[in-house]
Amino acid sequence: DNGLENGLKSILTEIKRVKDFGFTQTELDRTKTSSLRGYETMFNEKDKTDSKSLVREYVSNFLEGECIPGIQWEYDAAKNLMPSITLEEVNKMINSWITDGKNCVIVITAPEKSGVKIPNEETVKSIFKSVNATTVTAYSDKVSDKKITDAVPVPGKISKEEMLNADFDIHQWTLSNGAKVIYKQTDFKNDEILFNAYSWGGTSLYSDKDFIAADNATDVISASGLGNYDPVELNKYESNMVMRLSPSVSELSEGFDGSCSVKDLENLLQFVNLYFTQPRKDSTAYNSLLTQISTSLQNRNNNPQAVFSDTLTKAMYSNNIRYQPFTEKDLTQIKLTPSYNIFRERFSDPADFTFCFVGSIAPDEFKDLIEKYIASIPSKGKKETYKDLGIKWQMGNYSKKVYKGTEPKSTVAMIYTGTFDYNRHNRNEMNALTKLLNIKLRETLREDMSGVYGVSCSPQMVHYPKGQYRLIISFSCAPENVDTLMGAALKVIQKVKDGGCDDKDLLKVKELLLKEREANLKENRFWLSVITQGTKDNESISELKDFTAQVNSLKSDDFKKLASLYFNNSNYGTVILYPEK
Repeated sequence: DNGLENGLKSILTEIKRVKDFGFTQTELDRTKTSSLRGYETMFNEKDKTDSKSLVREYVSNFLEGECIPGIQWEYDAAKNLMPSITLEEVNKMINSWITDGKNCVIVITAPEKSGVKIPNEETVKSIFKSVNATTVTAYSDKVSDKKITDAVPVPGKISKEEMLNADFDIHQWTLSNGAKVIYKQTDFKNDEILFNAYSWGGTSLYSDKDFIAADNATDVISASGLGNYDPVELNKYESNMVMRLSPSVSELSEGFDGSCSVKDLENLLQFVNLYFTQPRKDSTAYNSLLTQISTSLQNRNNNPQAVFSDTLTKAMYSNNIRYQPFTEKDLTQIKLTPSYNIFRERFSDPADFTFCFVGSIAPDEFKDLIEKYIASIPSKGKKETYKDLGIKWQMGNYSKKVYKGTEPKSTVAMIYTGTFDYNRHNRNEMNALTKLLNIKLRETLREDMSGVYGVSCSPQMVHYPKGQYRLIISFSCAPENVDTLMGAALKVIQKVKDGGCDDKDLLKVKELLLKEREANLKENRFWLSVITQGTKDNESISELKDFTAQVNSLKSDDFKKLASLYFNNSNYGTVILYPEK
């Protein structure tokens, strides 16, 4: 296996191409435009910058002497200086930065695996010499002059406007094609719009035989470009945008997740439209995707954490066929045409989609864009829902041990599972319980016993197809300390079951919950989640107003009751990673 040598040759060949011919004007132009957009985004948020970003600048100033002129100065300087940077100036710098290897340090990491050929120092030097003696041709930066689409959307209409929630100023539009749009205008950020969309169905509507093709459909389509653009053309087209958009197909639903600047809202909506109307099927991109996945799989079974994670997933989902580790054999089931067809099916009709937006939205302009790009998507009024496949979360008691790797380190997962009455009140209680457990586990396992660097108790709660929960306590430690630390964790749980919590810890939990909520109420991401999950779960968003009262009403006995309910020893399992014997 000469993959390392071939990879090094490929990289050095491209470096030589740059050294011999330099960059092109179009490459420089895209880089300058993209860089200026980055400065513009930071400038637009100058009065909404997170404290941690400012702290990083202070640290750089203290440690490295980096000046702090402020984003106003930096943006003005970028606007003044960037246009004057010429291709000749950039290419002149290449020879002083890139040599024939004399100022180059190469670090090679590789798996301990038979058949992997690791080049030694002499081999690396010979590769440098060989590449430097090779004749290369100049790179041609082909920039398409065609449009991303030739189609001109015929705008639809907003057939109904209503206030979805007056308490929090959340609006809902029903479009002429049946789609729903929900939006909340905020001023938390000056130049940020977050986006999410969903429709019920997902991979649950496909047989086990077609599951892998369905599960990987969005990867295949996302790699293929969009509209008239192949992947390379699309990447160049997007380079000057502050935008992110990802389609997805999960077990129960399909949809999108994305974000953009105010300036790029139209681009975002146009891309959404094209995923419905003009997704691409590109065989070259498909083959490249399969190669990337295959490469990532080659050493996965040699990675202890990957094997542990796969074992944990299998255990939690009762060894269900849809939650098995992905293998080379599975790769053969990702077919271009079937995956493309499944994507077209999942995104064939917007009538049962809900599109959610939060951020610096200008309603009048937003309305025009929605009618142009979302209401214009053809619809047959088709409505679907997911199918309950009976995939069971593992109940009862179980124990799995994984022996992999040589590092003297173990990873532990302690899993409690059960049915869950899914509503906002119960989710708030669950979060309060895990806050208390995290405090007590950290005090005991890290501070008192010095047995772990970190420990966490994390909840997972789902509504559909049936209400279920998991509580997962996880930590890493020395292998010889596994049993002692697990015993200590169980004692922490039992202590809460028996006595709840003292006044000091009760106050800590309340402060953490209230402070976290106070911060979340000023975050677009929080509100997007609230709107999306609220509509999915048919919950009133006004229930958010009850949060503070519920937190303040918590008592020690509540935690006794909650711990006894959710840390049920009858539905308790463990998965533990040990080094190989």
